[in-house]
Amino acid sequence: MNKNGFQSLIWVNFSGATLDHLIKNTLVIFIGFQAQSEQLAAQFTTLVLALFMLPCVLLSGLAGQWGDNQQKLPLFKKLKTIEYVIIILICYGLYINNLYLLCFLLLPIGIIACLTGPLKLAMIDERVNKQQRSQSSTLFQLSNIIAILIGTALAGGLLDAGLNMAMTGIFLCTLINAIGVFQQKNITITHKTVHKTPLSPRSFYTQYQHMFQSIKQDPKLALGCFCITYYWFIINLSYSQMTTFAKYQLNINEVNTSLLFIVMTVAIACGSLLFLMLNTRLLQDKIILIGTIGATFGYAALSMMIAFKDNVPIINLLTEFQQVIIIISLSNLFSSQLLFLGYALLQTNGPDRQKTTIFAASNVISAAGMIASATLISLALHYHVNMGSLFLIYSLLSFCGGLMLWRQCLSEDKKPLKQTFTSL
Repeated sequence: MNKNGFQSLIWVNFSGATLDHLIKNTLVIFIGFQAQSEQLAAQFTTLVLALFMLPCVLLSGLAGQWGDNQQKLPLFKKLKTIEYVIIILICYGLYINNLYLLCFLLLPIGIIACLTGPLKLAMIDERVNKQQRSQSSTLFQLSNIIAILIGTALAGGLLDAGLNMAMTGIFLCTLINAIGVFQQKNITITHKTVHKTPLSPRSFYTQYQHMFQSIKQDPKLALGCFCITYYWFIINLSYSQMTTFAKYQLNINEVNTSLLFIVMTVAIACGSLLFLMLNTRLLQDKIILIGTIGATFGYAALSMMIAFKDNVPIINLLTEFQQVIIIISLSNLFSSQLLFLGYALLQTNGPDRQKTTIFAASNVISAAGMIASATLISLALHYHVNMGSLFLIYSLLSFCGGLMLWRQCLSEDKKPLKQTFTSL
């Protein structure tokens, strides 16, 4: 995996993901704390995440078509150049303290992320042999998780130091990522599939038809997409509520709010190491069961903590903040198995010439799941559902969704992941 520029691709992904999550978390925390009420803070936070994901639903078909029909690296560099211009505008929005402008600018940032995400994942297949793609996929996702950790920590720390420090941090991370992107060089790829004749552009409808046909051709691709979608649907429910929960329920400041996000990220990073150990020892349905239990019991524990915190003596030994830290750590450690399993299945199955389209289709389904979770949160806010009841509802949804995913997996051939990956 050290050949053909895989390490440099990891660095570009790491620095880019750090920048993306520094910006996103800076905006989430900044907007959440600038809003004048709990209701407005939650609505703005939900709007931020929805705008960030909306382009994945609308433009992933275009990402798949471009990535499979053109050279990926030149296209990637052009898109990143546009992103850097948008980042300058975001810093201006922070400077003038315009919440509406900041929310609007997340839309083009989401567009760039939608188009570049499948390109980076598809470039793994150009640089890594098929026998090593399961491991390389997990390492690639681990670099994402570590980047999220650093970006989240920087967001909270820099905002606590002042808005000027936050903008300076964004500019420096942008510069570092730009250097890595523009130092990338085209490489000779011996196992790349090249189209003999250029493919004609597809219409909006046929783009999506092609994406979903590419997923339907292999049940393991469908299972991978559903694992990823289930995970992001569930994680977005807690992520969207975390700032509101931290400020109005736990009564903690921006730094400790950032610490909650850091704990979530560290747990997911540890989850990647756990997956590397489990993927050769357990069947796919067992890993799905572990992920489902992690999410279900995590939300149930948060609900019980809120409902019975004054009546259970052992809970009173810990502060509310400490209880939340423990629950979030365990929940994300086990639920993240679904994410890594999903990406491993996508990376090791399906034809190489359609990999950008396959990852674009996964993005569409995942984005739709995240928008559905944002809609659920908006409805709960409209009807003034309290936080304890919300977490209980999330737990029930997690259980039902995980049960359907587990049953789908049981309908497949029961093979250990080690056999699945080494046989391809």
